[in-house]
Amino acid sequence: MFRTVVTPRATNSPVALPSSCNEGSGVDLVQDVWFTYTADANGTATVSTCGQAFYDTRLAAYAGTCGALTLIACDDDTAGCGGGTSTMSFTVQNGESYLIRAGGRTGSGAGFLSIALEEFVPPESIFTEYAYF
Repeated sequence: MFRTVVTPRATNSPVALPSSCNEGSGVDLVQDVWFTYTADANGTATVSTCGQAFYDTRLAAYAGTCGALTLIACDDDTAGCGGGTSTMSFTVQNGESYLIRAGGRTGSGAGFLSIALEEFVPPESIFTEYAYF
């Protein structure tokens, strides 16, 4: 799934990032936009602007609802992603909704945000028959 991210007219959200999101350049997340993502399977969601945005992006993901948000992932300047773009991954549950927050570290810009889901498939049982003794 791809979403266009255009933030020049976006405002700053009042939700501050915690110090655990500081990867060496502070915790500012400015001119941000929010998306809702609902998982259609159990697995790992990967949200990315890596090489897809034309400004220094920062990402955050939350579980919960407005007023009761729990940060579950954040990222800034992923290694291997040019121009200060970002990628983050987090575990998701089928049917649960998550809030994805994308913005700039110091300002606004435009680009694309991708969301991919790697579905968790439990291994088949190694026992197919039961023996009774």
